Amino acid sequence: MIDFACKKFDIEEVIKCSLALSKSDFRILKFLMQNDDSFSTE
Repeated sequence: MIDFACKKFDIEEVIKCSLALSKSDFRILKFLMQNDDSFSTE
């Protein structure tokens, strides 16, 4: 949570909106950031 101009914002919402991500896009981004495994389309 970020407190800005007397309002509280969830940091995930700020990231999602600033990068113009959908909920699904953001969930994929979080998954990739949390996992150190290499993923391939091969």
